Amino acid sequence: MNKIFDDNEGLINLIKGYDPEKIIFIVSCTKEKIWDDNDDLLVYISAEKAYTGKEFKSFLEWYHKNNFKKLGYFWIILSGKYGFIEPDHPISWYDINLSNPNHYAISKKSLQNQIKQLRKWKKDTSNLSYQIRLQDFETIVCINCSRKYLKTIKKCFMNKTYIFVKDINNLESI
Repeated sequence: MNKIFDDNEGLINLIKGYDPEKIIFIVSCTKEKIWDDNDDLLVYISAEKAYTGKEFKSFLEWYHKNNFKKLGYFWIILSGKYGFIEPDHPISWYDINLSNPNHYAISKKSLQNQIKQLRKWKKDTSNLSYQIRLQDFETIVCINCSRKYLKTIKKCFMNKTYIFVKDINNLESI
């Protein structure tokens, strides 16, 4: 099932209507990375800090502005090299895109295996750990993902509710 909305308030109200333990945000990686501007940096940096594309930064701003972390909502990144990764996952520079068959991106089989693995996150409001498999989330919010990334996500997360946001700034639904 797909959900369509036409404004930011509608999107936020829709998301906040879901139990945070049943919904996850998936944002696309970006070609632009922190090493593009400064190659003297560490070899590995957390993914949240490494991706510097405009769309990615817009998502982070929107996510934090709406207090989704404090409310207990999780998010991950779909990387062409690493697959489904948490924001604090260390990455190094790469230029691999799922849409380009010459890039030798992470395999669909690896992505499908990743969603079965147990993930351990800390809730912002306590020191208690929360464990879940990505496949256990019922609603997937796809943000700034190309059609190829969306297709890949849908093949991994079968029979889920999807909320598609092409551009968090323009809130153009696809």
